[in-house]
Amino acid sequence: MKKVTLIFAVVMTLVSGANVFAEEIDLSQYDDNAIVELLEQVQQEIVNRNIEKTALLAAGDYIGGRDLPAGTYLWTSMATGEDWGNITVYTLDENGSHDKQKLWEVAGAPEEGEAAESFLLTLGEGEELSSGVPFSLTIYAGAQFN
Repeated sequence: MKKVTLIFAVVMTLVSGANVFAEEIDLSQYDDNAIVELLEQVQQEIVNRNIEKTALLAAGDYIGGRDLPAGTYLWTSMATGEDWGNITVYTLDENGSHDKQKLWEVAGAPEEGEAAESFLLTLGEGEELSSGVPFSLTIYAGAQFN
C-alpha cells in the first residue's frame, strides 16, 4: 500500500508541475515599464543560453544592452540591388564616446548566385553596431557539429 501511495504522490507532483508550465502567465498585472524590463530580461537570457534566433533589422545604429542584448552574433547582409554600406562596431573609449572601431567591414547586395555577406561579431554592453544596409542578426551558438 505504501508503494501505491508513493507512486500516486510522485505522479500527482509531476502532473501538477506540468500544469504550471502549460498555464499562461497573466501579464496584465504589470505596468508598461515592467513589461519592457521583462522583455529585455527574456531577450538577454535567450542570448546567454545561445538559443539561435534571428532578427531582421533596418540599417541604423544599435547599442548593446539597450537596443540589442550584448552577445555574439552572425551579421548577414540583407541589401538588395545597388545597396551597400559600412558595418562598424564601436567600443566606448575612456571618455564614454563611440570613437574606437572594433570591427569595420563593407557589405552590399550579393551578386547573382552568390551568398549574402556575413560577419561574426561580438556586441558588448554599451558598444554600438552601425550598419549602412538592412541586415539579419542571428544569435551565435558556436560551431554546430552533426
